[in-house]
Amino acid sequence: MLVLREHTVIIQVCDKFQMSYDGLSCLVYFSDGTSVPYTTAIDGRIIVKLNTPLISIEKVVYDFSNYRPRVGTLLAKEDFKLATRIPSKATAMEVVVPSPFSDKVKNLFVLVR
Repeated sequence: MLVLREHTVIIQVCDKFQMSYDGLSCLVYFSDGTSVPYTTAIDGRIIVKLNTPLISIEKVVYDFSNYRPRVGTLLAKEDFKLATRIPSKATAMEVVVPSPFSDKVKNLFVLVR
């Protein structure tokens, strides 16, 4: 019997002031060609469960077109130091975060707008 291990990928986003994006819509695109919509929690996180190691996350597209700023969470300085900056134009309605994503390390991205 072949047992495939499920793994969980946590992706977190914040702005350049270390404030998380609460209620931000996004689409997660997978290597098998499918996509699934998510909405960030108050701490800016989405939790993606992958049922098979054969499928990976290709990219996450955050949609600011209907986003209304809410009170987010201030992230710890230690977390912020590990973040990857994703630059975009201030008027951009979508911000794309490309792979790789890992289930072993923190996936924290600063969406610089």
